[in-house]
Amino acid sequence: MKLFLLIFLLSFCSTVYSQGILINENNTNQVNHLKEDKLKLRNQIDELTGDLDSLIAMTLDLNTNIKNNLIFQQKLQESSTKLLELIRTEKEKTPKIEVQLLQSTNLYVFVLPVVTIFIVLGSTYLSLNTLKIKSQESLDAIEKSNQNQLDINKKNNENLLRISQNSNENQLYISEKNNEKQLEISLKNNELERVKSQEVIISSNRQEWINTLRDDLALLASNLTRYMVASKEQRVVIFSDIWHEFYKVQLLLNPKEDLHNNLIEELDDIIELCSFSYEVEEFKEKRDIVLAISKKILKEEWKRVKLFK
Repeated sequence: MKLFLLIFLLSFCSTVYSQGILINENNTNQVNHLKEDKLKLRNQIDELTGDLDSLIAMTLDLNTNIKNNLIFQQKLQESSTKLLELIRTEKEKTPKIEVQLLQSTNLYVFVLPVVTIFIVLGSTYLSLNTLKIKSQESLDAIEKSNQNQLDINKKNNENLLRISQNSNENQLYISEKNNEKQLEISLKNNELERVKSQEVIISSNRQEWINTLRDDLALLASNLTRYMVASKEQRVVIFSDIWHEFYKVQLLLNPKEDLHNNLIEELDDIIELCSFSYEVEEFKEKRDIVLAISKKILKEEWKRVKLFK
């Protein structure tokens, strides 16, 4: 019986230990999975940041080219202005030559070159001004596009971070709930195993108690029978053994139960009968009562053993 209890306790301890290892492995796998998700998200954010840096560098290069173009246009305009001033200065320095035409000259011949010059200069000015305006508009559009792209990338990164945080929180919540359920199941199983173990121990002790009580009652009944047929010299020794067995049985019984109290009273009566009277029939009647009560007690205790009480 002790070997059986030892094997049962060892199996119970191994079950609890294996369940603890399984819970720890599940927690470790979930934490590793979360770390991998965070690493992937961080790599995506790094890639987006690299693309954004490249776009910013390209934008800076384009802005530099536009500025260089504007500087070139300004220099061209300054050169044209200087050229016109130089032409005007040279024209002023050149002495006027009076030419007397033999025939009257048409005014259109003199006006046409001047108009042509003014048209060329006006178109050049308008072209330069238009190019400047278009360049400024292009620059503003590029800056606006870059700003919009930065805002979109920022919002995307914020959304990704928010989604990642929500996902991590959900996974952590689910993991905590699973751990709580597993812990609750483990505690329930441990409690059931403890109750079963306790029931087995109590049942085993009760069975051992029943065997002891049965043996002591049988020995007491045997000594009582021997006492009735023994000689006076033998009765002294046997009577001492009867009292010894009576006290053992009395200590094994429960004074809170009626059958046990009835058995103690009947045993007390039969011992008193042996002490002061030698009526064989009355002794047999008392002995049968003791045996009947003993059988009832043993039967009730066997029922409790079968129910693990």
